[in-house]
Amino acid sequence: VIPNSEEGQALNQLEDLGFIGAEAQMRDSNTLVIKAYFPSDADMDLIKAELENYLRGMYRNFDSSVQAPVEFSFDDNSGWKKNIEEKLKPVMDVPGLAVLYPWHNPDDFTKKIKLTINPGTAFGTGQHPSTILSLKALHEAVKSGDTVLDYGSGSGILSLYAYKLGALKVIGYDNDPGVIANSSENLDLNGISGDIVFTFKKDIIQNMKFDVVAANLDFELVYDLINELVGFAKEEGKLILSGIEAHQIDGVKELLSVNGLNRYGMDLLDGWIVFILDV
Repeated sequence: VIPNSEEGQALNQLEDLGFIGAEAQMRDSNTLVIKAYFPSDADMDLIKAELENYLRGMYRNFDSSVQAPVEFSFDDNSGWKKNIEEKLKPVMDVPGLAVLYPWHNPDDFTKKIKLTINPGTAFGTGQHPSTILSLKALHEAVKSGDTVLDYGSGSGILSLYAYKLGALKVIGYDNDPGVIANSSENLDLNGISGDIVFTFKKDIIQNMKFDVVAANLDFELVYDLINELVGFAKEEGKLILSGIEAHQIDGVKELLSVNGLNRYGMDLLDGWIVFILDV
């Protein structure tokens, strides 16, 4: 059990240790339960030591005003794949969209757009509120013929949806080379062969402008990258900022105001918020 704000870092830590699957579920407004699975031949003593060190450091650095307990345990569950399949239900929260997984038959669903996502190591299965908010924002923002940048693309779910909405060109950028294989696999799973690229090389997007920029990150990254993200958007373009917790809303509003970004809308879901800016 960890604080919500530590989800990205925790998944990165688990990826570095070689996990083969993970489940993340909100326990309450402040805490998240992550269950990770490792190969049977993994050095569990080493993994245990590394995770305990990480959790001790995370607990020391976490805001003590938020009471979010940290717990650690091992669960020898050889049926992890079946467990994930039982828990990952189709996501039907976005108008006209069904987010499915490889064990689902798309023909069983009547939504106009169907995306199949393999729940690998990258963030973005479609289950998390911040991802759902981002998908909803794309539904409103993307027009046929648009160019779209998915900054911090993870599994590629936002990129794939933007393309399905009619985007002419989509680039999914993530600074973690390890997630590109997962997003490329999801590209193949959906039979997409158009102008959509996943990359960890930032020079590919340097000096480019897009009609829509989507960034499902976290508050700290949004704070650090706001000028860069705005710079990727065309004049009169859209910037979608997600991965932000509701209690951080005032901080984001102040950040936007300081940077002269005063035209925006918001949406809220289960303690998370998305900002949709007119740049």
